[in-house]
Amino acid sequence: MARRLIPALGAALLAMPVAATVQTYVESNPGTNQIALGYPVPEPVNSVTPVNGFRAYGSLLARHRDLAASPVIREERIGTTTEGRAIWAYVVGDADTRLADGSGSEGVVLFNGGIHAREWASPEVATAVLEALAAGAEDGGFTEFLVDQVEITIVPVLNVDGFIQTQRTPTQVLRTTFSGDPPSWPRDGRMRRKNMRGADAELTTESDALLGVDVNRNSNPFWAQSSQSSHQTGSLVHHGSGPGSEPETRAIQAAAELVDANRLRFFVDIHSFSRVFFGVNTGHARRDAITRSLVDAVRAATTGYGYDPTPAGVGIGSLDEYFAYSYQIPAYTLEIEPGGNGAADYGHNGVTHDGFVLPESEISRVRQELSDALLLGAYRQSGPPVVLASTLQAGTGDMVYAGDWIPAGTSGRSETSTRPDSLPAGEMTLRIVFDRPMRAVDGGSVVQYRGQSIPLLPTVRLVGLDADGQNIEFAVPAGMMRWSAAAESTRYQADTLVVALSAAAGSELSTAAQLDLVVDAQDLSGQRLDANPATVASWSDGAWSGYEDADGRESDQGGASAAFRLVGSGLAEPAPSGGAVSSGGGSGGLGLGALLGLGLFALALRIQRRRRFFSARRSGSRSARSA
Repeated sequence: MARRLIPALGAALLAMPVAATVQTYVESNPGTNQIALGYPVPEPVNSVTPVNGFRAYGSLLARHRDLAASPVIREERIGTTTEGRAIWAYVVGDADTRLADGSGSEGVVLFNGGIHAREWASPEVATAVLEALAAGAEDGGFTEFLVDQVEITIVPVLNVDGFIQTQRTPTQVLRTTFSGDPPSWPRDGRMRRKNMRGADAELTTESDALLGVDVNRNSNPFWAQSSQSSHQTGSLVHHGSGPGSEPETRAIQAAAELVDANRLRFFVDIHSFSRVFFGVNTGHARRDAITRSLVDAVRAATTGYGYDPTPAGVGIGSLDEYFAYSYQIPAYTLEIEPGGNGAADYGHNGVTHDGFVLPESEISRVRQELSDALLLGAYRQSGPPVVLASTLQAGTGDMVYAGDWIPAGTSGRSETSTRPDSLPAGEMTLRIVFDRPMRAVDGGSVVQYRGQSIPLLPTVRLVGLDADGQNIEFAVPAGMMRWSAAAESTRYQADTLVVALSAAAGSELSTAAQLDLVVDAQDLSGQRLDANPATVASWSDGAWSGYEDADGRESDQGGASAAFRLVGSGLAEPAPSGGAVSSGGGSGGLGLGALLGLGLFALALRIQRRRRFFSARRSGSRSARSA
């Protein structure tokens, strides 16, 4: 539940209720001890595959295990509840921990669901993320990139005991007179929030109905330091006997260790309701700024979700605080829709707590929207985009230039190239290869990823010196560029920019003594290039390391990359610093030679070798995981 919706709890709260009444949810026409929601009351559905509703825990578990049969998903037991049930995590990724080009280590992402038992939408969204990764593991684009180059751990249901309790009596709750409760909020049954420590499964057993621990108040560094947690066992926000006292808390902490906690870069705890991302500011300036820019990109993929960060130095004992401070990573509590008005947002009665009982008609849309948004966050935290290779091919089919940034050691790259003394006159095709799908693809067309609004084409310039040592610069018009289709991409759809060039005989372009390729691009999440491919970007102490701007300064924003020298000796020089990325154009373009329309061409030998290498590597990785 949203932090701002939990009332302050004073020291005078009673430890246990003095009376209780069982109440029943109905759609309409309520009688005695009935609560009318204004829509059909959701009940658990026994279906392994997604439905317009909420699946029973047994069905969800069966679905998770079916998905774990995939060679890129493995099931891990991370803990055991107080009632002896296993808590499961699912790790998605290829068999190694290296980036696809072998140059660095993959980042790790952790998504948690079902910490609060009554929030049924949370396990559905967490499961939708797992389902999307399994379905798209070989899609040749966005999802396959995530499987190849990120390790994503998903805990679909953390509070297993409490979740099962809510599904035992899905239409019934217990109304108590516990003075710490808001006056119209029922407890236990369908509305159980906490785990089952000290409680039994009988809804009518009043003596223990309110027992249990709020697992989202059970963590350091702010355990028992807020009025929004309580030492009283009957409180809705009872924080337990000590930090990490609950098996669920220890289990999610263990989930971060399944792969390598040192590579953890992103955490989201999925809740309902409020339609907001609660964030955590730790006082680390760069980390806090990245946390804001990341959530802005992710929120853009949602329908009207807000952002509300907690100031540094305060907290309630929640999981996002634990991960933000322990690992200095972006960490959030995601509160699923509806907003503060609950189901009134959908035209229903607006019962005070009905946001926890999302109408069945809404969940399919919510699953899709939030899985898209969360995976966008994983894509962005995989690291900044980088230009890895480039080729220039003459219209005759002859290779004019070929350059690669290849692995050097465990965390760097070195440049290798073959280049001419000058460019030939006539038509040429330039190919610029990135480490990832730079744009979303739908039905073969390049489109914006959900909710994003970035230039669909980057800025490409050729800068250098003419035969007399004078500066020259050519800006490639947008009409001469396109993203690669599936059949001509190097590894993923839209990972290669294809540029048509033409230089007249005797022009400055064909007689240039030195010519650098300068690319300024944003990936599909809006993140700019790592300007220096030689240093592989990684996450360290709350920010990016090895992520440079065009002036060679380590930053978290990146910039234009002068990755390749097409003509002349030595390495390309840093690109001049500039402003925001534009969609291309520029005055004059390649004015000394007509720029011709685009056309397909035979694949360059070097690019073919890269594709064969990646294909063999991918097959080998999946075989290893299957074994």
